[in-house]
Amino acid sequence: MSQALLLFCVEVEVGRTPSDPLPADCGGAFVNVYLAAPDIRTALDWAEECLSRDNYRVHSLEAVFNLDLGEYIRDPEAEGEPEYEDLLGLLDQGGAWYGTFHCYPPDEAPQRLH
Repeated sequence: MSQALLLFCVEVEVGRTPSDPLPADCGGAFVNVYLAAPDIRTALDWAEECLSRDNYRVHSLEAVFNLDLGEYIRDPEAEGEPEYEDLLGLLDQGGAWYGTFHCYPPDEAPQRLH
């Protein structure tokens, strides 16, 4: 018997890699990753895996929120939020949905200690 999936929004900061699709004048970005997972820990892991698979380097996982589909109303003025149907698709088919990548300049890029 499979575990029920819940919807999550994971706020992530990504840094540059040689093969990422970020604009050349971007030092990194903040992005919301929407996905369905059985629990918060798995949502964090899957968000990081999806971004890594798409050539982004995860700098930090900032926050994670459980989304209640029954109460979800997309803010028409918010940029990069999924539609209700997009969230249903995540529950049915899996995968991840990326919100808008909010880029910042290279001089504000996080510095790695390792």
